[in-house]
Amino acid sequence: MGKQVLVSNRLPILPVRTKDGWGFTAAAGGLIAALSGVRDEVEFDWMGWAGLDVAPSEHDDLTRVFRERHRCHPVFLEQDQIDRFYNGFCNSVLWPLFHYSPGRVDFSLPHWNEYRRVNEMFADVVLSVCSEDDTVWVHDFHLFLLPQLLRAARPGLRIGFFLHIPFPSSEIYRLLPVRRELLTGILGSDLIGFQTPDYGRHFAASCLRVLGLACGVTEISYDGRQISYGSYPIGINPELFRRTLRSAAVAGHRERLAQSYAGRKVIVGVDRIDYTKGLVLKFEAYENYLEKHPEARGRDVLLQVAVPSRTLVPEYRRLKAEVDRIVGRINGRFGTSDYAPIQYLAHSTSFEELCALYERADVCLVTSVRDGMNLVALEYTACQRERHGVLVLSEFCGASSSLGSAIAVNPWDRTGVADAIHQALTMPPDERRRRAAANHEYVTAFNSTAWVRRFLRDLRAGRAAESDVAPDLRDRYFELRNAYRAASERLFLLDYDGTVVSFTEDPARAEPPAKLFAAIGTLAAHAANAVCFISGREPSELDRWFGDLPVALAAEHGMFFRDIASREWVQREDPPLDWMATVRGILEDYHARTPGSRVEQKRTCIVWHYRGTEEGFGERQSLELATHLEETLANVPVTVLQGDKVIEVRPQSINKGKLVADVLARRGSEPPFVLCVGDDRTDEDMFTALSGSAWTCRVGKRVTHARFYLPAPALVLDVLADLASLRE
Repeated sequence: MGKQVLVSNRLPILPVRTKDGWGFTAAAGGLIAALSGVRDEVEFDWMGWAGLDVAPSEHDDLTRVFRERHRCHPVFLEQDQIDRFYNGFCNSVLWPLFHYSPGRVDFSLPHWNEYRRVNEMFADVVLSVCSEDDTVWVHDFHLFLLPQLLRAARPGLRIGFFLHIPFPSSEIYRLLPVRRELLTGILGSDLIGFQTPDYGRHFAASCLRVLGLACGVTEISYDGRQISYGSYPIGINPELFRRTLRSAAVAGHRERLAQSYAGRKVIVGVDRIDYTKGLVLKFEAYENYLEKHPEARGRDVLLQVAVPSRTLVPEYRRLKAEVDRIVGRINGRFGTSDYAPIQYLAHSTSFEELCALYERADVCLVTSVRDGMNLVALEYTACQRERHGVLVLSEFCGASSSLGSAIAVNPWDRTGVADAIHQALTMPPDERRRRAAANHEYVTAFNSTAWVRRFLRDLRAGRAAESDVAPDLRDRYFELRNAYRAASERLFLLDYDGTVVSFTEDPARAEPPAKLFAAIGTLAAHAANAVCFISGREPSELDRWFGDLPVALAAEHGMFFRDIASREWVQREDPPLDWMATVRGILEDYHARTPGSRVEQKRTCIVWHYRGTEEGFGERQSLELATHLEETLANVPVTVLQGDKVIEVRPQSINKGKLVADVLARRGSEPPFVLCVGDDRTDEDMFTALSGSAWTCRVGKRVTHARFYLPAPALVLDVLADLASLRE
């Protein structure tokens, strides 16, 4: 396995000119903070912008120093490029749109060409360092185009992409004139990660509505590949905070804070001055709290660290002025000569002081109107292991789906936030302890190292399973023939629809062709051969077609089984079916709203077919339906399966893999020759239940665990007919 490379807009260190050459200082940023200490446990190179405008004559020397000292590889950008790329396109177009503020976006896209050019420059640096077997992990909205640039130049790279900010709903995203270009850029990845499942669903919906792509719950088909996507909420390094709290530097800050806020309740807020952080809403809610609770005046303090951000952008300067005005108004209204209800620190603080503030605060108040994750919530939790402070958290932060013991608030509801502040400050000690312990357990378990390992594990696993590295079975057909001839025992495991017959709009018309009857009849008559059809069809249909042949039959994915020597069907499981009425109602509703669709209820499963729907509309409805079912049935022991133009809901205990395992157990072992063919996800369980020597084949070139593929059912029939014609 090759090396691992992380690519982000900025490097974790900044170069500083000294009289002796180059020195370095730590950089700031959410990703950098999250990965603090991770490189000690997970080795990777880091690529990103050098951090300052460097003369071309110095590029080689600084590159060498970066690589030798820190395993970093700089991208050199000129100051006017940074202005157009970072301030112009990233922060004036992508940032506001992805945070649901389209009114702040300049849709004329004056800096789009520079954004594309900078992504190309990043690609050049990555390609100069990476070989075909390396793994590249691209981060955030600054580099949306980079995955596809890398894929086009070096197809064998494993490429992951992680978005740290929200991905907006498709209705918002589709406002962007370059919406297609950004999506196709991201889709150069093998695995795409988001902070929450909602963001992933929004991305899939955008791919469907903008590009017309077939989107599953976890996969998207594009350019002959299957791209995986999912939720990978970022973590922090809690041990770093715990270690820092034990340091002498924090002890000094702790003592100062104890003296300054003796007898007071402290509410802490830590935010960049950004319109996404809801600072004005926070101060107005705190004002409401002071109005409703006069006893809090003179006692409670909101200690707000407000770090200036993007000070060159006029809108951010206007926001800071507005924040300054409202803080002054509230302090003037409720303050006294020795008391200011808002302690306003309009500057960054040292890490040690920040840890001390987190530890001292009785409450942490986060009121972001839209936030990818919000690491402040995680950092505060890490520092509250002993004091059991209460977290009041906006429901529009990604962290709200992870920190379930926080008090969730709608930042637009100023009265509701004020009541949450009062609840947090008056909460009984036992409840404070219980909430803090639950949140602390999450932050400890899902730390930054676990986040990195999980994403890279899934990235490697996903690429290892891709069918585009598997050969067409026709290219290995003579080997298959020879294996068939040489084997003393042979087993055929065959799906039906989409495998040995093509799909039709009316499934009742998909009857077996004469060529299939002839081939199966000949194969099944041979003493060394055993044939088993494993289908999602009902028992009565399989009986009608194959009941007179000496073959085994499995219906409804293995729920019912009829052995070769028997005419009786056996029900293999007795799962609970009390969920079926609810699911039937949901599917009937989508049937009514989707012309050309239909609902099929079997004894143990329900299927929604949309093969007869208008192209595109059926796919959009299926994505919405799959999401609806996944959420509704989250705690029900059923599986929601997306097949070829179908969505099926069936008991979790039933799958074709278990049936195959039972068939092999009846035989005593896997025979020397096994040919197993299927066409959709329900058949993947069969492929994984067999050994690596079995001739597993998927119809259609898609992500699969099968060793081979064939393009169409007609070719499967050709294989069966040819094997039937062989004479030993």
